[in-house]
Amino acid sequence: MSFRTWLLTSTSIGFFALAPIGAVQAQDAALVAAYQAYVSAQASGDSASVETARAALETECIVAGFASFDDCVAALSAQTT
Repeated sequence: MSFRTWLLTSTSIGFFALAPIGAVQAQDAALVAAYQAYVSAQASGDSASVETARAALETECIVAGFASFDDCVAALSAQTT
């Protein structure tokens, strides 16, 4: 492998390694929609709708690969603010 190819490859890998994973995961439209529904349900104060929205959001967080519900909410809240 030539030096130029090695340099290009290592630079690309370095950028991917330093990229924020949470921001990338928060781009999923279904995940963002579930989060917005969860926030709206919390604002309404209806405990049944909050539980329903939380269950939907937890499902989307699992599909997106987040380790925990709190990590998912933190990434999404950072993304939307």
